[in-house]
This record gives sequence, structure tokens and C-alpha cells, in this order.
Amino acid sequence: MGYGPGFGPGFSGSSSAGGSLDAALFAYLSASLSCGSRVYPMGKRPEDGLLPAVTYKLVAGPTSHYSQDGPSDHEVAYQVDSWALDPDDAADLAAEVQTLLDGFRGYWDDYRVGSAFLSIVLDDHEPDTGLYRRMRQVAVHYSQPEGS
Repeated sequence: MGYGPGFGPGFSGSSSAGGSLDAALFAYLSASLSCGSRVYPMGKRPEDGLLPAVTYKLVAGPTSHYSQDGPSDHEVAYQVDSWALDPDDAADLAAEVQTLLDGFRGYWDDYRVGSAFLSIVLDDHEPDTGLYRRMRQVAVHYSQPEGS
């Protein structure tokens, strides 16, 4: 299933199932997007790999928010890039990412996601490779799995 678990950047909090938030995001995206297993941590997308594809990387956090009882919520931000040979295909895949992530509440594996919201949209073209990408940033508020 691609390069997901174990290759995620930065945050390595483990869940009761032994996974990280990066691994949970990978599993959610690869199970839900039309590109399937072509979801990679930043820097792990094969140069000659099939397209369209998605890459992600941790760009901020984790930050903990405290209440009287201790840490109650954590926040991270991921950059999620949709790659394709055609700008419309990159935009279509980015629209799938938006549908999956923007306003999401629920679970990614054992992590309870209280909210996920997309911000920042940036279109890019790499003349050297001919690839197009649409970059999105997603802020994720989550709780650690029980027992972590």
C-alpha cells in the first residue's frame, strides 16, 4: 500500500494499535481517494510512479491545548499536494481531498479527530518534470488514542 506507515515526517505519537497520526492519515487517504495507494509522504513519491498521486507532510505541530485536567486536544497542520500531468486532473484530485478532509470529524484509526479544516490553496507547475500540483494545508485537532 505505498510508502505510508513508518515513513511519515515528524509526529510519531503511537496509538494503541501501534500507529502514528501520519499512518492514520495515510490509511484514511489511501482507502478513500480515487488514486488509491498512490499516497506518499513528501519525498517518497517515485519519480516515475503513476499519476495522479497525493503527497503529504507535517508542516506545524504538534501543539497541545490544556484544560484543568491536562492535555485535552492536540493540533497539527499537514500540507497535502495533489499531483498530475494535467492541471485539471490535479484540481480534480484536490477536490476529492477537500471533500474528505474539510470539516471532517470522526476517527482516523484510533485517533479521534475533533475537526479538520482546509486553508491555503496554491497551484504550481514544475516545468522540468511537466507536473502540476495543487497544494492544500489542513489543520487537524485531535485526541490521542486511549492508553497512549
